Amino acid sequence: MGIQELQTKNKYYLAANSSAGFKNFFSEIFNPDSLDKFFIIKGGPGTGKSTLMKQAAALGEELDCYTEAIYCSSDVTSLDGVLLSKNGVSIAFVDGTAPHEFEPKYPGAVEELINLGQSWDEGALRRRRDEIVAVNKLKLGAYTEAYEKLGISFIFHSKIAAESKKHFNFQKCKTDISY
Repeated sequence: MGIQELQTKNKYYLAANSSAGFKNFFSEIFNPDSLDKFFIIKGGPGTGKSTLMKQAAALGEELDCYTEAIYCSSDVTSLDGVLLSKNGVSIAFVDGTAPHEFEPKYPGAVEELINLGQSWDEGALRRRRDEIVAVNKLKLGAYTEAYEKLGISFIFHSKIAAESKKHFNFQKCKTDISY
């Protein structure tokens, strides 16, 4: 089975880019109080966070674990988290970098930090500094513009919904229709 081909039927999104910005429910699902082991993975883009989680999920599936894959709301090929459970033991892996940042609540007792940034090639990244900075600025601008447009669409949606309610016959909807 390839890394990209997770067999689990339990695939979710716990976050969204919305008119109110980035919203997520990670803390409700990835709660160290209800986990036996919680791996918080740190590292920049392209360091292998999602790949590591896909490998953990694939291994969990091979071992017949109940597996939940949490996909990234900005990149549908990328994972933001994985939950594995079997025989009453629960293990989680989560991307601990922005925008869904995680810091340990019970360091060492439950959570373990995995810093994939330790293995990046700093020299190669420094040589491409200008390109990296430019791309990140473009990305920030794109998100800013998207949130702005989502905010405007929310205003229009709210006005349309309010106007529609004025002309909607709620009583007629409650009528029992027999066929």
